Amino acid sequence: RAPAPPPAAPRAAAPTPASREPFVPPDEVPESDELRMLRARWDEIRDHARRLHFRAAALLNTAYPKAIEGETVVLGFRFPNHVEMVRDAENGRVMQAIREAVTRVAGRELDVRPVHWERLQSGAPAPARQSSGGHLVDEARKLGAVPIDE
Repeated sequence: RAPAPPPAAPRAAAPTPASREPFVPPDEVPESDELRMLRARWDEIRDHARRLHFRAAALLNTAYPKAIEGETVVLGFRFPNHVEMVRDAENGRVMQAIREAVTRVAGRELDVRPVHWERLQSGAPAPARQSSGGHLVDEARKLGAVPIDE
């Protein structure tokens, strides 16, 4: 009779969004209290934008608040073509959804100016929710399942 195979080494669980290192923006200017607040509530801004316009939320996945200049929030985008899409898509409805989401979270009327933030190329905030595998995997995770690396 052959000896039993050694037990398999436990697989490391895939990193969860909560276990990732927090995103540290490549700031070029000091962070004001209001900018800090918008960054801390960035997921909330993206969630609200998603309710207003799905494409706006998708574009915000590659963006991050870069600065506040007076009454304008400067949103840095990783890719130049995303800046163009935000400005031009669907007769301004995408930009309007982003503006409304930012204004709601900020608690005051703010304009939004999208810009290409080249320094985001090396790293950007992760999307609010990362789903791989669809709704069944999401439901399994809610019940305590842990994904494994394959």
